[in-house]
Amino acid sequence: MVLYALFMSFERARHPDQKAHRRSAIVQAATELFDEVGLVSSSLSEIARRAGSSKANVYRYFESREHIYLAILEREYAQVAKTIERRLDALVGSDDAEGVAEAIADALADQPRLVHLTSLVGSVLEQNVSVDAIRAFKREVVVALLRYATSLNRAMPSLSPAQCQRAVHYIAAQASGIYHASHPADAVRTVLEEPEFAWARFDFRSQLAEHARVVLAGLKHESR
Repeated sequence: MVLYALFMSFERARHPDQKAHRRSAIVQAATELFDEVGLVSSSLSEIARRAGSSKANVYRYFESREHIYLAILEREYAQVAKTIERRLDALVGSDDAEGVAEAIADALADQPRLVHLTSLVGSVLEQNVSVDAIRAFKREVVVALLRYATSLNRAMPSLSPAQCQRAVHYIAAQASGIYHASHPADAVRTVLEEPEFAWARFDFRSQLAEHARVVLAGLKHESR
């Protein structure tokens, strides 16, 4: 009866606020499912069930399962931009490349869902959505990355705004690669535990901090 009541409430949504609420419920259900079973096992039918809706009704709000996960990623980007902004507030004007790199690595390590989904954008999430949906997603990501770059520029004023934007792109791109390397399949993880393969082990946070330090130091040198 509770699920039926939720379903009927979902079906009756007409007001813009109600529609926004239903859309948010779908995104939240998909987020929780992703955290539990990953993307491969996250079906649209199960997302709809958890949101108290029908699969057909989900299509009123999203074009596909992939579209839902782009919406999740939009939210993740907005959140990490706020987190980085807050962390870098303590370093405003410092030009401390090492401190900034550590702050960025901490922020991204605290949002593994963001990094994981970002690593799937080109290969999975943008494969079953319209041009309009991709355009809308890219616009939201640009807003978040510009906020991130602006925070970086305040912390490292020796870098130009353009250099800060480059740094953001370099670090974000590398984060996806490091995420995959540091989260191997179970069989690979077993092999990497053997002493002879210790060199191939990756720790996401420390490796990302190292990469960010190199990027920022290189850009500082370039600006001299």
